[in-house]
Amino acid sequence: MLTSIFHLHKSVLLKNFALCLLAAMYLLVASCNNCRNTDCAVGEDLNFRFFSAADSSDLILSGTYAVDSVSIIPILIDSTNAVGKIKVEDQGGGYYHAFAEAHRNVAGYIVQLDSLPPDTLLVETATSDGEDCCAGSILITSATLNGTPIAEPWKGIYFYK
Repeated sequence: MLTSIFHLHKSVLLKNFALCLLAAMYLLVASCNNCRNTDCAVGEDLNFRFFSAADSSDLILSGTYAVDSVSIIPILIDSTNAVGKIKVEDQGGGYYHAFAEAHRNVAGYIVQLDSLPPDTLLVETATSDGEDCCAGSILITSATLNGTPIAEPWKGIYFYK
């Protein structure tokens, strides 16, 4: 009788030890994903263009509005964290570049052209796998402009005024 109790107790101990070992291995593997550090991930660019609703002409290139009349303000998830780059620049020769870099702390952007009513661009992002300690990049997975979904926001955001 004492032998059977000892074997039963030993069996329970081994079973509990095996479960604890499996749990520890799971925690170790789950916490060691070095490819998901988004602090060093590079954000995908959202490129902005501004067109006339009447005739589809580019409002900046046609001279109707100046490049410096474009304002892009991030909508932050956490106001204490930094955001990706936001640039609006005249590149000369009739070209301009208005873009915002996707960032894990940005829920969207308020985009305004001169004194026209502002537009609200909301974005959702995902982080791709990378190498070493860094995630690959922050990708735009979906976007809505003033409540209307944009089919492929990574190809450019077009505002018609």
